[in-house]
Amino acid sequence: MKGWGTTPDSYKDNIVGLAEKGRRVLAVDNVYGVEGTSAEGVDAQKAKELGLEGLMLDKVVAYLKMLDMKKGLDKVDVVAHSEGAIHAIYAAMLRPDRFRSMVLVDPAGMVGEDNKKRLLAGAAIDIMHLQGLNLFKREGLGGMVRKSGKAAKELGKSYRAGLDKSSMFNRVAGKGWESIGIISKTKIHELLEAVRAQGIKVSIVHGVDDKFFNMEDIQEMTEKGMVDGFYSTKGTHNEVYLNPRPYTNLIDHGLDALEKLHQKEAEAAEE
Repeated sequence: MKGWGTTPDSYKDNIVGLAEKGRRVLAVDNVYGVEGTSAEGVDAQKAKELGLEGLMLDKVVAYLKMLDMKKGLDKVDVVAHSEGAIHAIYAAMLRPDRFRSMVLVDPAGMVGEDNKKRLLAGAAIDIMHLQGLNLFKREGLGGMVRKSGKAAKELGKSYRAGLDKSSMFNRVAGKGWESIGIISKTKIHELLEAVRAQGIKVSIVHGVDDKFFNMEDIQEMTEKGMVDGFYSTKGTHNEVYLNPRPYTNLIDHGLDALEKLHQKEAEAAEE
């Protein structure tokens, strides 16, 4: 599940990397979602209780409809980046029967009280300073320019995808701004225990240099009983697709670790 301002193509190297490890990988581009009110299999009352409506509900429903459309899927493992973590958790609350494990990478909605101003300032620091600095140190000037350009290109793709649907720039920009507002107000840490109570295993992967969502805030909000694993790693907020190999390896390891927990519980239940 993709983050804000990206498209599935942003994560192409991650998708290929996980597929090469023997995993079936699906990605859905829900820039502005689908009409939530017409979605089958979604409990309208449950959505209301969760406060899901409008754009957020449309995006969550887009994921659930994708799962329903694909044949041969039972319970799935989810890898969700940034805003995608919000959609993953809400999707699991609406349809827990469709999910087995989740790895949330630099998740949104995990820093407690937030606001648009702080969120955008953190994003600016992360993208313009730390991301560029890290890329320069690791890959030199050429690598920094190339990969920073990739991040900007993917943001542009996301907005153009919206333009194809709306044909009005103001509507696209408005929905992008609306998404930022939703991200700043959402608190998925309050739902993690409820998700795990449904038998879904959850791990977090978070970059220590992430200024979009500070590591200190994530750790403060993550209490015992909320997650099954927590991995701290070097990197900024978009490092998952700018430096895909180590992140893909860590995600794959995290999914394997969660699967072992499922197996251990199943064996204990049989004894």
